[in-house]
Amino acid sequence: RHVRGYLQHIVWHRWEDVAKVYRAAFDIKMPNVSALTDAVEKRHHIVHRCGYDLNQQPVYVSAEEIDKLSKTVAAFGLELAGRVNAQSS
Repeated sequence: RHVRGYLQHIVWHRWEDVAKVYRAAFDIKMPNVSALTDAVEKRHHIVHRCGYDLNQQPVYVSAEEIDKLSKTVAAFGLELAGRVNAQSS
């Protein structure tokens, strides 16, 4: 119960916290997250600032951004899974 409660309350985009979990659970280093940083910030503006940035400008998301991000997330997931699988072999 303790572990489940801990994992349920981790904020997934607090990379340092998530990296600690992967290090403890799988003894791996997380892949570089820099390619996800802008998208996480944009998400924050959309979710927590009603779609406006810090300068009160509307935040827009293009189809191209969505396509690029989906490919970036897929690549990140594959790299992460590869590291987990390599460690568990």
